[in-house]
Amino acid sequence: MCYCYITSFNTLLFMNTSRLLFLSTLSFLLTLQVSFGQTKGKVEGFIKDAEGIPIEFATVRLHSLPDSSAVTGTLSDTSGYYSFENISYGNYFVIVSTIGYTDTYLPSFTLTKDHNKQQFDAVVSEHDASEEILITAQEPFIRQEAGITVVNVEAGILNAGLTAADVLQRTPGATVDKDGIVKLKGKGGVLVLLDGKPLYMDDAQVGALLKSIPADQIKEMEIITSPSAKYDAAGNAGIINIKLKKGAYEGLNGSVNSSIAKGVYPKALIGINLSYKKKKLTLGGGYQYSYKKDLQRSSVNRAYTSFQDSSYYTSTEYAHPKNTQNVLLNGSYDLSAKSTLLWDGTALYQHSTWKGNTESNLYTPSGNRSSYFLTNDQSTSEYYNINSSIGYKYLMDTVGSELFFQGEYKKNNSKSDQVFTTDYYDANGTTTQPSTSYKSYIPVNVDQWGAKADFTKTLVYKIKLEAGVKYMGVKTNANVTSSYVAENTFIYTEHIQAAYAILNKQLNKWKLSGGVRVEHTLSKGEQKTLDSTFNRNYTNFFPSAAVSYQPTEKTSYTVLYSKRIQRPSYHDLNPFIYYSDPYNSYSGNPYLLPEYTHQAELTTSKWNGVFLATLNYSYTLQPLAEGFKIDPNSLATTYTSRNLSNQKNLGVSFSVNSTIKHWWSMNNYVYFYNNSLTGDVGFGMQTVSRPAWMVNATHTFKFPHSISAELSFNYESPNYFGTILYREVWQLSAGVQKKMMHETVSLKLSVTDIFWKYVYVGSGTFGDIKTSDSFKWDNRVLMFSLTYRFGKRIASVLNSNKMPMGDGGGRKK
Repeated sequence: MCYCYITSFNTLLFMNTSRLLFLSTLSFLLTLQVSFGQTKGKVEGFIKDAEGIPIEFATVRLHSLPDSSAVTGTLSDTSGYYSFENISYGNYFVIVSTIGYTDTYLPSFTLTKDHNKQQFDAVVSEHDASEEILITAQEPFIRQEAGITVVNVEAGILNAGLTAADVLQRTPGATVDKDGIVKLKGKGGVLVLLDGKPLYMDDAQVGALLKSIPADQIKEMEIITSPSAKYDAAGNAGIINIKLKKGAYEGLNGSVNSSIAKGVYPKALIGINLSYKKKKLTLGGGYQYSYKKDLQRSSVNRAYTSFQDSSYYTSTEYAHPKNTQNVLLNGSYDLSAKSTLLWDGTALYQHSTWKGNTESNLYTPSGNRSSYFLTNDQSTSEYYNINSSIGYKYLMDTVGSELFFQGEYKKNNSKSDQVFTTDYYDANGTTTQPSTSYKSYIPVNVDQWGAKADFTKTLVYKIKLEAGVKYMGVKTNANVTSSYVAENTFIYTEHIQAAYAILNKQLNKWKLSGGVRVEHTLSKGEQKTLDSTFNRNYTNFFPSAAVSYQPTEKTSYTVLYSKRIQRPSYHDLNPFIYYSDPYNSYSGNPYLLPEYTHQAELTTSKWNGVFLATLNYSYTLQPLAEGFKIDPNSLATTYTSRNLSNQKNLGVSFSVNSTIKHWWSMNNYVYFYNNSLTGDVGFGMQTVSRPAWMVNATHTFKFPHSISAELSFNYESPNYFGTILYREVWQLSAGVQKKMMHETVSLKLSVTDIFWKYVYVGSGTFGDIKTSDSFKWDNRVLMFSLTYRFGKRIASVLNSNKMPMGDGGGRKK
C-alpha cells in the first residue's frame, strides 16, 4: 500500500527549484562584499597596555553618534594595530575591550571630506579583580527584554544539582507538563538549541534530554518567543537555547562540584569543569555523573454509559533509577587576526530501569468490581546522545563583513527491553485466565547531519544585512520486536534546505528589522511490516519583522512578528502499535500534516527593563493533538495523534525586575492568557477554551559573611492540556548559600517543592465517556551541594586582595 502527499507542483520541480535557490543564495553571499564596497574615511590606531606591550586580539568596536549604534568591529593584530576603512562620513567613537582589562572609550571624532583619516591609540588598564568578584555576585538570575528571557543558570542558588528541566520550571513563561513536555506561554512545540544548534527531537525526547543535562554544566538559557528568520522555522511556541559553560580566562581554570539529595529516594551528582586559554588557543571540557532515583505515581479513571462494565480504574507506581554521564568538549584557535577555527562536542549516556506495578479494575453500573488484573513492569533502557560541530569564522574586511561556516553531526541511539506480565482475576480474586507476558525490544537509531553558512555586512546608509543558507538531513531507523505482533521496522528520512535574508536599520529612535526564510522539506516514511510508504514534499516561506521605538533612554516599545512550523515526529508518524498494558496502547498516524503558527508580540519596557508588559497573540492551523478510541468489546484504549482545526492563544504578561535594597533583588512575572482549541479528537467537533494564568517569582537576599538566600514560587491556574482540564499546580522552593575560603568554596542547601503541590489532577468528557487522571513525582527534594573553584583567575583575584587591613582589605562593599 502506498500513500503519497504532494503539493500542487511535482516533486522534481521542487527539488530542482530548491537546489537552484540554495546555490544562487550562496553565490549571492560570496559576492555581496564586492557589490557594496565604498571608499570613504579611515580610522586606525594601536592598542597597548600600561607597560607599552601590544595587545593582540583586542576587540575594537566603532559606534556612531548620537545614537551610539554599533557600526562595525575588528580585532587588533600581533602589533596591536587596528583599522576601519571605507567608513561613511559622520560622527563616531571607538570602544576597546579585551579579557582581563577594563573597557576603554576613545574620544569622539568626525570624519569629513577634509578630515577623512583619524588615528587613536589606546592604553588599556587591567581589571580591579576585587571588583570582578563583586560584579559576578550581583549578576541577576533572570534578565528580560522584548521577545527574549535570559536565565543565568550559574547565578541561581537553587540550581545546583538540578537539571535543565528543573531550571525551566522556574523560568518566567515556561512550564514542564505532566509528560515532561516543555511549553512557552501555555503552548507546546518548542525548538531546543544546544549552543545554538537545533536538536531536531520530538517533544517527549526533548523533555527526556532536558532531564538529563545537569544545571552545573549550563552557563545560561535563552528563551526566545518570537525568533527572527535567522533561526530555523521549527518550534511553534519559540526557541530555548542552552549555552554550556566555556572557558574565557587566561591559564588553567576550573571547578569541581558535588551534590547529595533525598526525596522519596536518594540522588547524587559529582562533576568537574575545566578551561584553558593561552594566546590563540582556548580549550574547555567537563564531566558530570549523576544517580537519580525517581518516583512516578499515576491513576486513570474512565466511566462509560454505553458499555456493560461502566467504569475502569487503574493505578500505577514506578521506581525509576537512572545513571547518567555527560561529557563536554569545546575549543577555538585563532588562525589569524581575522579568522578563527571553532569546535565543540557533547556526549550523554544514560542507563535506567523501570520497576512498577499496575492494578486495573473493571466495575459494573452498580459500582461493584467485576474483575481486575495486575501488571508487573520490568523494563531497562539505554540512551546515548552525541552532538558535534566544527566552524570557521572569517572577518572579511574592517567594515563589519563576517562569514561563518559550520558543519555538524548528531547521533541519538536508544534501546529498551520491556517485559509486562499480567495476571487476571474475578471479583473474588480467582484466576480467570492464564497469565500473559508481553515482551518487546525497541532499538531506535537517529543520525543527523548538516551544514550552514551565515553572512553579515553593513551596507550603504548603515543598513545591516544578515543572510545565510543551511542544509539538514535526518534518518531514523526504529525496529520493534514484540511478542504480540510481527517485527516492525520503520525508516524515516527528512531533508530540509533553507535560505534567509534579514535587513536591519536604525533611524534615530527607531529600529527596523525585516526578513524572510524559505525552507524546502522532503521526507519519506517506510513501514516495512505493513508495506506502506508515505512522502512529503513542500516549500514554505516564513517572514519575520521587528519594529522598536525608544522615545527616551529608559522607555521603549517593540512589535515582533514571525511565522513558525511544527513538523510531526517520526514516532507520531509510525503506524505501529506500542503497548503499555492490555488496556492501553499508542499508535502513530502516517496522515499527520505540519502545523503552522502566526504569532505577534507588543512589548513596552520602562526604566531600562525594570518593568515589562507584553501583549501576545498566535493562531495555529491544523494543530497536532492526542486523541483516543475505545474498543467497545474489550474496553482497550488506543491513543493516537491527529490534526485538529485550529488553536488560538491570546495573553498579556507583566514583569518587574528590580533591586529593592542593596541586599534584596527580585523578578516577579505574571501571565494571563486564554488558549482555545477546536477540532475532533475522536468524539465529534468541539472547542475547549478557558482563561488561565501563571505566576513566577524569584527573590534573592544577601547577608553579611558571604551568605545569600533565594526564594522561588511558581503557580499555574487550572487549564486545559489538550482536551483535559487540570487543576492548579504550584510549588515553593528555597535555598541558602555560604561562600568561604576567599569565595572559592560555595556551600548550598536547598529544598524544592516544599509542600509537594506540583501534582497534576485532571478530568474531561468525550461523548459518553468521562475520564480523569492524576500524576505525581518525586519533586520534594532536600539537597546539599558543594562547589570549589580554582585556577589562574582565582589566584590573581586572591593576590589582589592581599593588602593590609588598614587599607580596606581590597574588598568593596
